[in-house]
Amino acid sequence: MAATTKSALLEISQKEFAKLSKLVDAVDVNMAMKKGDEDTSI
Repeated sequence: MAATTKSALLEISQKEFAKLSKLVDAVDVNMAMKKGDEDTSI
């Protein structure tokens, strides 16, 4: 759904941020700090 007003954009952005926050909150701190094959972590 495309936002056509500033308030609609804010509402959509908040919903999408809430989804991302839920996903990130589910990641264990130790797992997030674990380095991958390319020496990167989240």
